[in-house]
Parts: sequence; C-alpha cells; structure tokens
Amino acid sequence: GVHGDLVITISNQVIPVTGITVSGAGGSSTISTDGGTLQLTATVSPPGATDKTVTWSIINGTGEATINSSGLVTAVANGTVTVRATANDGSGVYGELVISISNQIVPVTDIIVSGAGGSSTISTLNGTLQLSVNITPAKATDKTVTWSIVNVTGEATISPAGLVTAVSNGTVTARATANDGSGVYGELTITITNQFVAVSGITINSEGGQTSINIPGGTLQLQAVINPADASDQSVTWEVINGTGEAEISSTGLLTAISEGIVTVRATANDGSGISTTLEIIIEYITYNYFRVIVHEGLIEVLFNEDHTGYNLRLYDFMGSLRYKEIIDGTSCQLNASVLSPGPYYIILSSSVIHEVRKILLVK
Repeated sequence: GVHGDLVITISNQVIPVTGITVSGAGGSSTISTDGGTLQLTATVSPPGATDKTVTWSIINGTGEATINSSGLVTAVANGTVTVRATANDGSGVYGELVISISNQIVPVTDIIVSGAGGSSTISTLNGTLQLSVNITPAKATDKTVTWSIVNVTGEATISPAGLVTAVSNGTVTARATANDGSGVYGELTITITNQFVAVSGITINSEGGQTSINIPGGTLQLQAVINPADASDQSVTWEVINGTGEAEISSTGLLTAISEGIVTVRATANDGSGISTTLEIIIEYITYNYFRVIVHEGLIEVLFNEDHTGYNLRLYDFMGSLRYKEIIDGTSCQLNASVLSPGPYYIILSSSVIHEVRKILLVK
C-alpha cells in the first residue's frame, strides 16, 4: 500500500478557440439612424483559449456597412449585412451576426442621360425624344431627377418625365439634376433639324433702288428680302394700296403704273406669321422738257436734254431748306443721296429763260 506522488506543472500549451459568439451592444442587431453605428463584441470559447483576439470583417448583403478593428460597425446603405469575427489563432473558427440597416441616405454620385434607342437627334417637325437616366449608385436613396433644357443654337421643351419636344433647328442640352440635394447632374446634347422657321421681317427692295415711276404705264420690279434667310416659307403676297395714285402689281412683284400720285405696296409673308412691310411709290409722269431725275443706289442723277452751261441746279427739302446747289456745265450731274434723310425733295433748274421743278422721294 506504500505509494509516492509527484506534482507536474504544465505550461506553454496552446489552447485553440473552439467557438465565437458575436453580439451587439445591448443585444441589438439593427442600425436605424443615418450613418449610425453599432459596437460589437466577440465572446470566445473556451475562456482559457490561448489567443482570444479576432479579426472583424463585413460581408455585404442587400445593405452596406464598414467595420473597424475594434468591431464598430458603421451603416452605409439600407439592407442586411453579415459581420464576421474570425479567430486569429489559426483555428479557422469564426462567429457571425446579421445586422439590419434602415433609414440610410445614399447620395447620387453620377447621372448618365440617354435618348430612346441611343438617339440624340430629332428630325421631324415638332418631333419628340424620350430621355432616361442611369443613376449611380444603384442603391441611391432618391433616384428622382428634375429635367431642364439649356437652349444653345436651337430650342426645345422638356416634360417632367423627360420627353423633349423640338421647337426650332439647332442644338439644345437636356439636363437631369438629382433631387437629393447632391448637386449631381447629367447632360445630353440633342441636334434638332427640319423644324418650321417663321418669317421675322421683310424688306422691300426696288430695281435700281428707285421709288418712282415716271412714264405712263411704266413698271418697277420689286423684291421681298426675307429674314431670317433660312425661313421655311419665303414666299409673299403682293398688294397695292392705292392712295392719290393708282397701280397694280403682279404675283412676282412687278408694279405697273395706272395713274399719277402715291401708292403703297405691301408684301405679306405667306407662312402665317402675319409679318408684312410696305413701301411708298410715287407715280409722276414727267414730260421730258429740260431735265429728268433718276434715283438709284444712293445717287440722285440729273439728266439734261441738251448741253447746259451756266444753269443753276438747286435741291430743297420739304421744309424749303436749300440742301445743294451747283452751276451746271454739261449734260448730267450726280448728287450724293446717302447724306440726305428719307422724305420728299424738290430739284429746280433755272436760268434767265427757264424755271423747271421735279419732285423726288428718297427712301432708305
């Protein structure tokens, strides 16, 4: 029955981790505030495990979050994430906790605008183009946008749903701006063609710049210059408003004198714009006595029926002010009409034996 005992001290043994339990502060497994956090702890089994440290990681599911080295989870996007604590002792043991994230605000970071079928043109009269947007990130909280048009050389309108309607030829920029306050926007340049261009102005030009007909039954060819030059319909309707005189005009703008006096010629755009303009024409039959007058291209040309020497030529405005005088020597002379204001003037040729008057009308 005799025996002996020996106490052996064991040290430096490695006790591996066999289990890890992950829990949130206060037993919580949710984050419900924007950018909120949740502190996690890892309980390691057995309690005497040699290395109780862990490495934290996030497995994003439908949501998104980050975690630091001490187990603090920070919410990024709504949904669920799985937090994993892995033992650092090489045992391969880990524990997990599923966390539900809500009420996160994910801002828009990028917007791409595209047209239906990849188109960026409208080529039919008053045509339309439906636009759409691709929002980044896909989990952005507010994916709605506000549409607007920046007119460049063309013009268009856009609906709240992104439907662009062409107004005038050129280019426009369609912009989609995020409604989440991020200030992010996307743009698409749209080219517009084949739109109706209305007449905005008409100028009547006459052959040689003349504004008078001086022989019975005489004619004067008129031309309507349309603005803008690319107006869709550049045709006009001609008409004569008889005043003290009488005339008729053809569809091509050829004015024919009927009786002396003043007539008004009107050219009206045929495009429905309502644009029109007028020009006064003086019909005054001149008996060729001593001289005749032709007004054209900024000049007043006086032609004499024979060589005159020492005759006085004077030009008066309608107020009776002398605007020009010259002693004639020859068969013609020219006056610069560009320095004179529009309106009626009188030319008088006189000598000791003659006194002849001509009335002219200057139009700029």
